[in-house]
Amino acid sequence: MNKILEELQRISKLLLGSERLSHVESCVNFAVQLARIHGIDEDRVVLAAFAHDIFRDVKPTVLLTMATVYRMRITELEKLNPILLHGKVAAEYIKRRFALHDRDILDAIAYHTSGKDHFSDIGKIVFLSDSLEENRIYDNVDWLREMSKEDLNEALFLTAGNKIQYAIRRGLFILPETVKMWNWLVKLRREDYKWN
Repeated sequence: MNKILEELQRISKLLLGSERLSHVESCVNFAVQLARIHGIDEDRVVLAAFAHDIFRDVKPTVLLTMATVYRMRITELEKLNPILLHGKVAAEYIKRRFALHDRDILDAIAYHTSGKDHFSDIGKIVFLSDSLEENRIYDNVDWLREMSKEDLNEALFLTAGNKIQYAIRRGLFILPETVKMWNWLVKLRREDYKWN
C-alpha cells in the first residue's frame, strides 16, 4: 500500500492544482480521524481518500477518452457532464495500474461524489470526508462533522440529504446512485432507527 500511495502522491502533484491538493490532504486527515474512531482499516481508508480526486482537475475530454479506453459504460448524465466520471476513472486506473481488486476501496473512490447503496464503511468515510473535510464551509457542516464521529450511518443519511437538497435548490442533476443510496438509507432507518 505504501508504494501505491507514494506513486499517487507523485501523480497528484502533476495533475492537481494546489487548491485541489489541499482538499485531498484535508480529506485524508478527516478520513483517518473517522477510521480511528470507528475502528476501520486506516491504510485502506487513506488509499481511497487520497485517490478519490486524482483525476478531478483533468479536462473533461480526457476523462471521456480514458473512460472509453477503459471500456467503461458512460451514462447520458456523464456525457453531458464528464467531470462526473473522475471518481470512476480513478477507480479503474487504480485497479489496472496496481492490480488492486479491493472492492471496498474501488467503490469508495468511484462513488465518493454520488454515494451508492450498500456502501462499505470505507465508502461511507470517503464520501463523508469529501463533503465534511475542514476546508468545507457551509451551514451545519460542523454539526455534520460531529455526527460523523458518532454514527457513520446517521451522518451519511444527513449528508446525503443535504447534498440532495442543495441540488434541488439549484436545479442540478441528482445522480441515480445518490437516489439509490438515499432509498437504501431510508429503508435501513425504517427497519431499525438505531442502525444497529
